[in-house]
Amino acid sequence: MGGRVDENDYRALIELVETQLRDVGAPDITDARHYVSPNAETRDALLLPPKARLIAMLRAFGRLLAVEDRATYDIALTRIRTKRGWSTRRILCPSF
Repeated sequence: MGGRVDENDYRALIELVETQLRDVGAPDITDARHYVSPNAETRDALLLPPKARLIAMLRAFGRLLAVEDRATYDIALTRIRTKRGWSTRRILCPSF
């Protein structure tokens, strides 16, 4: 047990997150078209590596919550900051 998280672990996490996003009514966040970058040589669209894609999905969901349900977002973020020992006054997302 323990050890490093590898690409297969991130892929498994992506599958779980995608299922949850669909279940809460945010299926667009799971669309792969949001998580591509152009290949410098061929200009083909390449899917981001699993770790970067997972982080991007979670950030996108955070932005969605900030817009659609700011109070829940603020409460959750305050809890995370408190547990981590971070300042609760740090603003990650502007007010709308």
